[in-house]
Amino acid sequence: MLLLTGILGVSLFASMKLPDGLELTDLVPQNTNEHRFLSVQGKLFGFYSMFAVTQGDFEYPNNQKLLHEYHEAFVRVSHVIKNDNGGLPDFWLSLFRDWLLNLQRAFDRDYREGRITQERWYANASNDAILAYKLLVQTGHVDNPIDKSLVTQVRLVDSEGVINPEAFYNYLSAWAWNDVLAYGASQGNLRPEPREWFHTPSDFELKIPKSAPLTYTQLPFYLHGLSDTADIKTMISQIRELCSKFESRGLPNYPSGIPFIFWEQYMNLRPGLLKAIGCALLAVFVFVSLLLLSVWAALMIVFNVVMMLVQLLGVMILLGIKL
Repeated sequence: MLLLTGILGVSLFASMKLPDGLELTDLVPQNTNEHRFLSVQGKLFGFYSMFAVTQGDFEYPNNQKLLHEYHEAFVRVSHVIKNDNGGLPDFWLSLFRDWLLNLQRAFDRDYREGRITQERWYANASNDAILAYKLLVQTGHVDNPIDKSLVTQVRLVDSEGVINPEAFYNYLSAWAWNDVLAYGASQGNLRPEPREWFHTPSDFELKIPKSAPLTYTQLPFYLHGLSDTADIKTMISQIRELCSKFESRGLPNYPSGIPFIFWEQYMNLRPGLLKAIGCALLAVFVFVSLLLLSVWAALMIVFNVVMMLVQLLGVMILLGIKL
């Protein structure tokens, strides 16, 4: 009896220390190059990529500040890689804004020097200034797409860093096809894809096609220091909390990537397992009580089943098997 009590006590204590997780190395054959790579990668680097995905039912032109706040909020996630200044790498909207700011500076310079007027540009105007002129005259309205008076009335990006919302999707068409390197590097994966339009300085056609409203975008992030399931669960909890916070503010979003596909199942594993075991024990108790017409017999059987489960968890610890 003392031996049984000791075994149950040790098993119960060990079950409290049972770690979560099936590692990626457990999914590939041992003594293979793949297994060695995953082992070293997990121990030394713990590096993964992820995306924060924003969806439709969101007015991107009128909620640019919220999108920037969402991106900046990932600075507080402990395992997200930051740049040398402690910030985050640029994403598609910030790259888009910076491109427009450069064009605005080129336009302002040429406008001061008389190479561009409200009505036209001259042969000595720079390519960037001409492109900025074409963007500035966009109204964003399909029935009346061009208004030259806007050249001196609007800015591509205002003093608060907000892209002109009226012509946002006209500007997006120009950026996606005329700053291809930045657009590709942003990994934004914008959907629907912006409409095709290429800038030609010698082309006097001012109309720029308007892209369809965005329904899907991606913000890339890189994670490091994720060596075990406990670290990954902590990171997932932080990001899920962040996403829920911005969901409540009107930004539909969710995280995507290997950590969320493979490890998120462990977030609710223990509560789910306890519920399943509880339902099974209740069913056993009711069935045995009705079959034997004895509550005490049912309690004894349920008690034995619980003891077997506790011992099983203890054996899992001894064999190095994770939950």
